[in-house]
Amino acid sequence: MKFKSQVRQNQLIEKITAQHLVVGIDIAQQLHVARAVNSLGTICFSHECSLIRRISPGW
Repeated sequence: MKFKSQVRQNQLIEKITAQHLVVGIDIAQQLHVARAVNSLGTICFSHECSLIRRISPGW
């Protein structure tokens, strides 16, 4: 039996307990962000990082 992706995602979210830590990472062109959130929605860790692009002559 096939589930729609939203239904499946909701099933996975419902399984989150106090034992879980949810980590999200956003990789963008200039600024990257990583954040960890517990089951209560409290941010446990947040970090922003920017990378300087250097073009190598070999690329």
